[in-house]
Amino acid sequence: MHHDIQKGTGMTTTSSPEVWLAGLRAELDLIDATLLDTLKTRIDVCVRIAEHKREHGVPMMQPHRIGIVQERAARYGAEHGVDGTFLRRLSGLPAAELAWENSVLGRYADELGRQGVDVGRALLTLSRLPSARGSPQPE
Repeated sequence: MHHDIQKGTGMTTTSSPEVWLAGLRAELDLIDATLLDTLKTRIDVCVRIAEHKREHGVPMMQPHRIGIVQERAARYGAEHGVDGTFLRRLSGLPAAELAWENSVLGRYADELGRQGVDVGRALLTLSRLPSARGSPQPE
């Protein structure tokens, strides 16, 4: 029987299975929180890029850029033993979401000018709230 400490859990392999599993789940929860925070930060930067493009007349969709991001994801997968096809598809999801968000910002900016971007951002923020997606309201 060995007593290795499992990464990040503080648990040893001789801990009870339930305790060990709870530790692993806690570790996964922390990773998920970091992943979601990073994704939100990425979306915020993408919105700033979209605003810059709009202000300077740069086309919103640039397929070559999406290709660069997807190729980088595939290379990462190959270098780290992760399915490259999965990572390519995953890296394309933010682009699809961003395209929709850009169209929302564009419509409001076209109608209302600079203030329209602020209105569009506020609506997008509200659409991300759990209550906007049909989640139950806390009592």
